[in-house]
Amino acid sequence: MSKSRVFRTAAPVLGALLGAGSIQGCSDTGTDGPGFGECSAELEARLEAFGDAAATLESVGADIKARVVAACAGIADEEADPDDIEDDEIEELCASAEAVIQAQFSAGATIEFVPAQCSVVASAQASCEGTCQVDAECEPGELEARCEGGNLVVTCEGECTGEVSCEAEAGATVECEGECHGTCTGSCGAVCEGSCEGTCMGTCEGECSAMDGDGNCMGTCEGTCAGECEGSCEGSCSGNCTGSCDASCTLSAEATVECEGEASCKGECMGEASAPRCEAQLEPPSCELDANCEASCQAEASLTAECTPPAVTITGYADADVAARIRANLPALLEVAAQAEVAGGALVAFGEAGADLVADIAASLECTASAGAGFAADATAALEASASVSVSFEASASASATASGG
Repeated sequence: MSKSRVFRTAAPVLGALLGAGSIQGCSDTGTDGPGFGECSAELEARLEAFGDAAATLESVGADIKARVVAACAGIADEEADPDDIEDDEIEELCASAEAVIQAQFSAGATIEFVPAQCSVVASAQASCEGTCQVDAECEPGELEARCEGGNLVVTCEGECTGEVSCEAEAGATVECEGECHGTCTGSCGAVCEGSCEGTCMGTCEGECSAMDGDGNCMGTCEGTCAGECEGSCEGSCSGNCTGSCDASCTLSAEATVECEGEASCKGECMGEASAPRCEAQLEPPSCELDANCEASCQAEASLTAECTPPAVTITGYADADVAARIRANLPALLEVAAQAEVAGGALVAFGEAGADLVADIAASLECTASAGAGFAADATAALEASASVSVSFEASASASATASGG
């Protein structure tokens, strides 16, 4: 199944939630707390996990939609209000943005980017899974073993060794002698976009001291250089950076580095470590948990994944104003596309879990009477948000593919 169809699957599956008339028509007769009343402990745990995930989906969905609409409108140079735009209009708007990007390729420009890297807060998902334990104690297994591919990232107060990647958190930088995913201040071993203290070989948005026969800068650039920089670069770097990096710095295997400031480390932390995150899906725990409850936990954790900022570089001939719009807005689409990679499958499983929950609640008259109205409200919010997120994910993935493929 294609990625776009996977994203759209969640919405119609969740549509089944609203087709259960016996659920919609009931009132919430619970007392304090969630008010699940006569529901079994297992159903109560599933309802709580589903409600939390639905609330997260509603909140995150609105934010994702706003970011995608603003980014596509910015690239297409159009005006759009995310609070007053239909899903098919989002598709049209982002198709216009893709056409603008494609036109730059046709004019001879080259667009390179370092994609965002999103990681699931593993401890948050594990905490949610704790509410799914109803009948027996559960030993979920080590988080590192459950992190698909073993890409577990932790906050490290000390030295990080092994397959090392230091990842800066908000407002922090890491000292880097390797590939920088973000903004580099120092020497850039490949393409720099930003201020170049030295010779800029590419496009200069400003004054260039020397030009070649094709109109490319081959001297000092008073402004923003987009190309190779023989000297110090302060901006995004598509290769190795020697200096500070504000996002993620990947070093060679068996390196040892101290992650300075509020930074994270991928590798073995020789010191105090906390806040584990997984740069992939967190596999289900080794013990038996209710699959529907687990799906809700995974959806909530995936939707709140933390992402490193992507870096975009445009070289070759390009309209300066259009290039500036693409550089300013494409990163938001790349980040949403990275979120889609993490959350797309989880949303499908969440929709299927909701459909199963409808059937199980309807089979219990006591639970139907106590939880019906509250659950119907959660289902309505989840359905609407899922449809919106699906369109936003698909639009961002399509624009990202256009930017990478030319």
